[in-house]
Amino acid sequence: LEGSTGDLGHLIYQLMGGLILGLLLFLSRKPFVQKIFSTISVLRSDTEYQVFLSLGLCMGLSSLAIYFHLSEIIGALVAGMIISQFEARFWVYSSLKSLKVILITLFFTSIGMLINLQFFYAHVFTILLFTFLAFFLNTCIIGSILKVSGRSFRQSFTAGAILSQIGELSFMLSSAGKEMLILDDYSYNLAINTISLSILLTPFWVSAVKNILKRLFP
Repeated sequence: LEGSTGDLGHLIYQLMGGLILGLLLFLSRKPFVQKIFSTISVLRSDTEYQVFLSLGLCMGLSSLAIYFHLSEIIGALVAGMIISQFEARFWVYSSLKSLKVILITLFFTSIGMLINLQFFYAHVFTILLFTFLAFFLNTCIIGSILKVSGRSFRQSFTAGAILSQIGELSFMLSSAGKEMLILDDYSYNLAINTISLSILLTPFWVSAVKNILKRLFP
């Protein structure tokens, strides 16, 4: 969600936007909608139209989300889920693969610009502690769930270690929390540094967990 206002009218407005996006996603799964798109000859034969239609849908739903005071990320996410319902998704994915690399690079560059090195050096032990707790708790929780589902102990906790990083979506949640005055500057910087460090140290954590499990369960 965007903004820091919490009046009832604003919340209703956001709810309306969420319902419209949800309705569009629901309708995209219906056979008659997919049949309409499959019968449009220009979309079946021209792959460039498919790419432009996908980009237009993404920008259109992002603009719709912004209009209803929602995050543009929500609109883009819904657009991607709608595109995935159609056969053109394979060509769209292959066509935008090179652009994906550029966007990922820009994303992590922007994340690097958010990190306050002065804050990191001043609170390095606190950041390391929270990062370790995130790794440990996530590994235990995910590993336990997989173990209960019938996997072996080694498989379960190896998968738990791989999935233990906090994840890129947390950057958006942290930024939203700061914009809505839920997080102060200290909590925001602590969250950003912890998330970034967890992404950076994930390969080392996975390797360490694998070595421990290999010794315990040869």
